[in-house]
Amino acid sequence: MQNENEEWWIPKDVKKLVLGYTKDAWQGAPWPETNLAWVKRPVYLIEGKPKDKYYNYGTQTMWVDMQKYSITYKVINDRSGKYWKTLVKPDSGLVSKDEKMKFVVISAHIMVDERTDHASTITGFGDRRTVSQYNAQMDINDFSLAGFQGYCK
Repeated sequence: MQNENEEWWIPKDVKKLVLGYTKDAWQGAPWPETNLAWVKRPVYLIEGKPKDKYYNYGTQTMWVDMQKYSITYKVINDRSGKYWKTLVKPDSGLVSKDEKMKFVVISAHIMVDERTDHASTITGFGDRRTVSQYNAQMDINDFSLAGFQGYCK
């Protein structure tokens, strides 16, 4: 929704993301989002190799959306070429009530570390604790020590 300052806000009634560990009868890994639909999209498949011999990651393969130029999926190998981690970054499309404004937002980042059987998940707009604002009018004082402390309360 757009406010009087022409800022776009994600309303709180947007469908909340549901992670596996939050469901009572869930039997799978704890980190997957269980209520998103996967949609096939055209991607560039890009392989990256580090030039720094001390860099921990080896080859990284990235699936980059051809229209958004955003990585949606990445597989990371170690220096010896063994599979190590996967990054999944699902996006969601939002549309204004009058359907004149359409844009894509990051709904989460999920990094799965196969070696430690651990994952870290950062939820985006679908988390009720997150307020997403686009085209925001910023106050330089928000970036002062007092401004940061105000956001931490």
